[in-house]
Amino acid sequence: MMRFTRLILKRTGLAITFLLVCPLIALACKYSVRDVGFVALDQNDYELRLVVSTETSQETIDQWQSDLAPLLRDTNIKLSIVSTDSEQLSPQQSESNPEQQQGAAWFIDTFPVDQASEAKARELSLQQIDLSDMATVTPFLWHLADSDLRSQVIAEGLKAHSVLVIVEGKDKSQNEQALKIAEAARAQVKEELPDLPKPVDFPPKVITLSLEEREDERLLLWSWNIDPNNLDQTYLVPLFGRGRLLGEPLPIPGTSLTELSTILSYVGQDCECELDRSWMQGKMFPHRWDEHMQAEAAKALDFDPGSPLVKSEITRILARGPNGRRNLQVGEEPEGDLINLNQPAMENVSADEANDILRELNILTEEDPTTKVDVAKQEEQAEATLSAPPDDVVGVTSPTEESETKTAASPAGHEDQSKDKTPDLSEAIPESYRMPLEIGAIVAIILVMLMLFRGRRLQKD
Repeated sequence: MMRFTRLILKRTGLAITFLLVCPLIALACKYSVRDVGFVALDQNDYELRLVVSTETSQETIDQWQSDLAPLLRDTNIKLSIVSTDSEQLSPQQSESNPEQQQGAAWFIDTFPVDQASEAKARELSLQQIDLSDMATVTPFLWHLADSDLRSQVIAEGLKAHSVLVIVEGKDKSQNEQALKIAEAARAQVKEELPDLPKPVDFPPKVITLSLEEREDERLLLWSWNIDPNNLDQTYLVPLFGRGRLLGEPLPIPGTSLTELSTILSYVGQDCECELDRSWMQGKMFPHRWDEHMQAEAAKALDFDPGSPLVKSEITRILARGPNGRRNLQVGEEPEGDLINLNQPAMENVSADEANDILRELNILTEEDPTTKVDVAKQEEQAEATLSAPPDDVVGVTSPTEESETKTAASPAGHEDQSKDKTPDLSEAIPESYRMPLEIGAIVAIILVMLMLFRGRRLQKD
């Protein structure tokens, strides 16, 4: 009889352990590397700096900032307008000599500025634009974040495992070799899709940027650290998530099918793996990401990549693993570390058309006064749930996010700020996690009660 009792207790204990561990396993495997690629912890990878004359009044600068900022809304580009005597300018920028009402445009790549003490932001000289002429400045700013290729990459990234962009060069044999390697890697990944921890419906999408089209995508190539003027080299550019670089552009020749397949295999891995965290938060190219795209991403991924709680989880995941980033050095830039980029020819819009665009943007940014207070409260509550990684872990945070949001405090610091308030643990647990935890707890309680009941009956018998 005692042997029978021990057998029941053993089996019941195993069942309880299994039910309690399963929800924890589900938590650990919630996100894949591809999923993490859609979460933007680094909101502003780039800065458009317009350098104006010292004779320009601060009132005029503020007015230009107010008028032009809406054109870069929903992008990863920050706008700043400064005079030539500003201390934040580089030596090259300080030498700009803009005319009255003109702004010398500089495009600055600020990612990643925290990887090495000797690292410095890459800067790109664009052109001088008339800031008082909205018919000219509107299309100029708009096209900094938009192009046909970038829109296609973002759209395909929402559906496919990843995206492979072939940047063609002058050598046709190299272009054919790049296409052959890309298609072979695509076929390999396609066979592995059903076995991924989080399956994806479509294999990598192969897109070709022809030699003739390279001129129209000079800014995009520069953001990938590819010299737009070097037409002799062919590249394979692996991307995933929200247009993130997966490692670095791969030169052809010089890249094998095995190397590309290995790189693409990282996309389907569980984000809790020991993969270098720099692969998960690779640099994004300049692009626009509006509310419609955010909704499409949430629908495709089964979670909202813009949620503060999701960002908090991803921050902790990135902090727990290897966080060394590779210095992306692809090719060499021309003398002076600058590429003289000329924007593709664009037709000027009329003043009325420019005003219509600004009017639509202003309408989108208007808030309903009846809901403004509630939205502010919701944002405060969401931000309150964010906490920093543990003290014994080195965190990986975007320098922009660190300076703007300062996500804070360890649990101990949070207790000091709210001593008189009992923390609500349910707010710290995402909604998608609560159901498996609650079911596991209920089943465990029922099994424990059954175990005790059966044990008492066996003792009586």
